[in-house]
Amino acid sequence: MDRMEVAARFIAFTAILNRDHENPASPQEAGQFARENWANFLPYATEGLGNFLTDRTVLPRASALARNGRRRRNTSKEFELVS
Repeated sequence: MDRMEVAARFIAFTAILNRDHENPASPQEAGQFARENWANFLPYATEGLGNFLTDRTVLPRASALARNGRRRRNTSKEFELVS
């Protein structure tokens, strides 16, 4: 899936979710709508939005998670306030 398609699907998904505040669509309905109608939303999609969405959804590899373990605490004194 290219970045423009990602952006168009996102726009279709959010459009159907926000169409009616009194009777909102379920996420499943919105997903189905986006899968079927994303091409209609291509004129509103931008490559920048597609870049933003795809760059934010990249998950770290399992090996990187295992190697890094927990987050280290900063024990450096340089961040302490001196009174």
